[in-house]
Amino acid sequence: MPRQLSPAFVEAVNSRETGEVFIHLLKLSHSSLSEPILVCDDSIDVVSEGRTYTAFPFELTMASEVEDAPPQGRLRICGSDGTIIRAARTLSGPALIVSLSLVRASAPDMIEIGPVDFSLRDVSYDSGVVEGTLRFDDYLNEPFPADRVTPSNFPGLSTVI
Repeated sequence: MPRQLSPAFVEAVNSRETGEVFIHLLKLSHSSLSEPILVCDDSIDVVSEGRTYTAFPFELTMASEVEDAPPQGRLRICGSDGTIIRAARTLSGPALIVSLSLVRASAPDMIEIGPVDFSLRDVSYDSGVVEGTLRFDDYLNEPFPADRVTPSNFPGLSTVI
């Protein structure tokens, strides 16, 4: 079921001019992190649904869809305080999960769009910036059906048939 946008959001998006400010919330999570890193692209910290998102400069570039490939984008995030660079250095195993949400500054507890989950791949960093490619999970290339009905996978089934 699609998420219903609030009337205030629809009005602000469709208005010729608006005083409404839209804020991107990012939650960076990984099994090797003790807790997720929460950042927002506002000039002040934002509390949304009881969680504090730290004001942190970042750029999101969402690329257009390309035929025969899942959509992907880019994330560039400031690493000047060292928190995100330390996290990027310690990552191993699965990719970092980036959850993106959009809220209005006047109602930060109401998630208007999202959360949309991406995996952050091809991560690179230097003294000031961490960047990588945002990708959806590639479900198009997953085997179907995922399991084969064989005696080793379903041991009790052969006695029923």
